[in-house]
Amino acid sequence: MQEEQTNPNLDRFIFFTGGGLLVSVIVPIILFPEDSARVINQIFTYLTTELGVLYILAAIGSLTVLMFVGIGPLGNTRLGRNPPPYSRFSWIAMLFCCGIGASVIYWGAAEWVFYYES
Repeated sequence: MQEEQTNPNLDRFIFFTGGGLLVSVIVPIILFPEDSARVINQIFTYLTTELGVLYILAAIGSLTVLMFVGIGPLGNTRLGRNPPPYSRFSWIAMLFCCGIGASVIYWGAAEWVFYYES
């Protein structure tokens, strides 16, 4: 089997803009950790107290749109000529297993901290 070599083009504007923004956030955090922690806590407090309802409404709206797309008339839209390779039950089972797997990966790395701290 022949490996295909790719020569990715670097979009300098995106690379340097993103890198500049990243550096402009990380450097003050490293140089002023106490002030950065205070500012981050203030931002977190504002977002969770003032915009908490907005988060809930956004989650409900996203779920509603996704349910409409999945269950409604758009859910039966076929992309391409071939029939779907998996049944609806298989898709639900795969999504469930992916959720369980993600939980195992997350809690496998984080759960010991709770036991260590208590």
